[in-house]
Amino acid sequence: MFLAAQQKETVAPGLLLDPQGMPTTDATEFPSKNPEHNVDGRADPGGSLTALGDNHKGFGLALLVGLLSSVLSDTSPPWELFYRVNKEKKNLYGSVYIVIDPKVVMPLPQFKERVDAFIDRLKSHPRRDGVEEILYPGEKSQRLKRERETAGLIAVPESHYESLCALADEFHAERPEVAG
Repeated sequence: MFLAAQQKETVAPGLLLDPQGMPTTDATEFPSKNPEHNVDGRADPGGSLTALGDNHKGFGLALLVGLLSSVLSDTSPPWELFYRVNKEKKNLYGSVYIVIDPKVVMPLPQFKERVDAFIDRLKSHPRRDGVEEILYPGEKSQRLKRERETAGLIAVPESHYESLCALADEFHAERPEVAG
C-alpha cells in the first residue's frame, strides 16, 4: 500500500477506507509509514485498510491479532503506529510469535497429506464467471518469482529504478539495464 501511495496508483476496490471511513481506491489516502514518504508533502491523511473480507468476521480477526500482538509484546496498538499518537513511548514496535507444532496433533506425513488435500479441494471449487483459477495466498507471487528467477530478472518498482538511475548519474556510473 505504501508503494502504491508513493507511486500515486489506485488499488483494487474493497481494500481501503478514506479518512471519513468511506471506500476508496486512492492509495494516497492510506497513511505513510515514514514521514518522508508522505505523498505531496501532506501529513498522514488518516485512511485505513479494510478488515479482512471487509466484514465483521475479518474485523474480529484483525482486532484479535492487534490485541494479542500489542498486549503480549507490551508495545503500541496499531493505531499508534500509523498515526504516531504516542511519540514519546519507547516500545512502539514489537512482535509476537505463536508456534504450532502439528506433530503434537498428528504425525507429520499425515499433516502434510491433509494440508495438500485441503489446498486441492480449495482450488477445485466452482468459480465465478471470469475467474480462471482459485489461488491461495502467496501462490501468484511465488509463481511470478519462479518465472523471473528462471528468466534471470529482478522486479524493481519504477520509483526505485529512478532512484538507482539518479545514484548512478551522481557517481558517473552506468545506469541499470531494463529488460523489455
